[in-house]
Order: sequence, then structure tokens, then C-alpha cells
Amino acid sequence: MKRMKHTEHLVLRARLPVLRLRKNKALISQLLFEVSEKFQVKVYNNSLNSNHIHLLVKAPTQKRLHDFLRVLTGQIAQRITGAVRGKKNNFGFWLRPAWKRIVHWGRDFLNLHRCIFQNQLETLGLIPYQPRKGKQPPGSLLSSPDLNKKVACPFVGQTDRASFTFFVREHIRVWTRLT
Repeated sequence: MKRMKHTEHLVLRARLPVLRLRKNKALISQLLFEVSEKFQVKVYNNSLNSNHIHLLVKAPTQKRLHDFLRVLTGQIAQRITGAVRGKKNNFGFWLRPAWKRIVHWGRDFLNLHRCIFQNQLETLGLIPYQPRKGKQPPGSLLSSPDLNKKVACPFVGQTDRASFTFFVREHIRVWTRLT
């Protein structure tokens, strides 16, 4: 089997905003851990939002990635909807098939890490939502040209954008080294 060299960015989008309900959050986190262990898929980062999940993963082979996605999406849909295998269900849980793209190591990997981290902060309500355009959103909190403007950093209080950007980069660097 051909080995995969790159990581992949996956987005799983549900029809209804039920993924962040208290009971579903724990279920999805547990499933993500179990299924990634089973198929030896390394999950570098993930963001669980109300109607979609961002994953930054690396699988040893394309087959393992395919099996990981098949089992993860199937188990999430079955357990949340209470569907029984073998019975016809008229409701499709996922809006569309998983969206994915190859993420190259280096700048591309760190930019995606930064975007997923920003998505986590927005989901938790620690920073306001900022619309994105393209791969790296212009005017994003982490890539703003106005580095002297004060922002509320969730961990250190009021700070300037340069310090916040440094904090996020340091967080990603340390987190990547630990995994």
C-alpha cells in the first residue's frame, strides 16, 4: 500500500446544528479518539462546531484514512440519530460527503493550525466570529496588519495583536512538540 506523506484537512458538515450539544460533544470526542486509535490516524487538531467538524489528520495509508472516515461518520450519525443498522432511514445526517484537501508541511500546516485554533476560540465564545474569505482570511484576528490595536486575549486579558499572534504561535509550537 502506498504511504501518505501529507496531512489532510477534513470538514464534516451535518444538516442540523446538533454536534455541540453537551451529550454529543462527549460522544464525538470519545469516538474520535477510539476510531483514530483503531485505524492509526494521527489527529493533529480538531474543532467541533455546532454543525461541522474540522480535522487536521495524517493517516499511514489512503485505505486507513478512508476506513477512518467511513467508521467515524457512520458511528456519529448512528449514535446521534439513534438509527439502527439495516433499517431504512429517510433522514441523511450529513449534508454532503466529507470535504478534504492536502495540507503541505510548513507554512500551510501552521496556517491551518492557526485557523482551527481561531475556530475553537470563536466556538467557545472567547473571541467574536470573523468571516473568512479564501484560504487565509484577510482581516483575520491572527493576520491583521494593525498590530497595535488592542484585542481581548482569552488567557492574558487585554493585549495587542502582535502579542496575541505570538501567544497563538507559541501555543501551536508547544502543542505540536508534545504530540
